[in-house]
Amino acid sequence: MVSRAEVLRLYRDLLRLGRAYPNYNIREYIGRVVKQDFRTNAHITESAEIEGLFSKGRTEMGNIRRMSIVQDLYGGGRKNVLEKM
Repeated sequence: MVSRAEVLRLYRDLLRLGRAYPNYNIREYIGRVVKQDFRTNAHITESAEIEGLFSKGRTEMGNIRRMSIVQDLYGGGRKNVLEKM
């Protein structure tokens, strides 16, 4: 069973990864989606469903990490208009 503390840690870790993303648009998108998904699923009380969503969140965290690495390697270092130079 997944504890409340583990779910909150996943939430904070996902938001932290989103804030560290190099591209402004994707950084803001990740933050919006994470908050929306956690709010949408806040009412779920079934243990099996919570564990499934927790597993999905861990998978997404790995995907965000990999996307960030690829962006760092091949992103070209160009800043968006909204970012500070």
